[in-house]
Amino acid sequence: ACSAQELMRLMPALEPQVVLLDWELPGLPEDHPLRGLRQIGPSAHIIALSGRPEAQHAAMREGADGFISKSDPPEKVLKALYFVHSKV
Repeated sequence: ACSAQELMRLMPALEPQVVLLDWELPGLPEDHPLRGLRQIGPSAHIIALSGRPEAQHAAMREGADGFISKSDPPEKVLKALYFVHSKV
């Protein structure tokens, strides 16, 4: 999805188990960015992705199931996806 609005539109149809969410996705509300996603897809595990290290605290505080930095190696991304998916 290219925007938060598109993601919100797609989630009910796709019913994803895991969402890799760009924390800077256009249209995400600054206050409670995960609230709408949790309402639409309450069982989806959300991993926040950002190039800003300070975003990790905000993402985890908001209820993300994990966090990955855009500078992390691909192996770490895969490890996080497998970890979260194993909880499904």
